[in-house]
This record gives sequence, C-alpha cells and structure tokens, in this order.
Amino acid sequence: MIDINLTGNFLISHALLPLMKDRGWGRIINISSASIFSGVAGQAHYVAAKAGLVGLTRSLASPDSDFITGQTLNVDGGMFMN
Repeated sequence: MIDINLTGNFLISHALLPLMKDRGWGRIINISSASIFSGVAGQAHYVAAKAGLVGLTRSLASPDSDFITGQTLNVDGGMFMN
C-alpha cells in the first residue's frame, strides 16, 4: 500500500520536478482520501499512505518553494483548501 500510494508518487514527482522547473510549467495531481480525517477500521495501511500523500503534496507546494503553487481538494467530505 505504501509503495503504490506514497512511494510511487514520490518517485514520479522526483523525476518530473526538474523537467517542470526547466519548462517553467507543469502539474502534479495527487489523489488522497477523506479517510485521513476519520480513519477506517482495518485500513490503517491505506489511511497512513493517503495521509503521507497529503504531506508530500503540501511539502512540494510549500511557501518555501520557488516555483510550485498548489491546491488540495478532498471531495469525499467537501473540504477544499486553497
């Protein structure tokens, strides 16, 4: 679960960020889950991977980033952050 939902996103982001920076444009879209807020019985591995993905995405789009801006959209719960 961690390999697919978190490590895979990290590796593809790591590979694409230099290309996007050279072009001055690009998008990385990561899909998480509202289950990170409430948890799911028996699914701790899934929730942990999705919460890690949110952390990765927020880190990539942090205010310290000189070329990345970001939005987080969690649909299953109606949360929108800009």
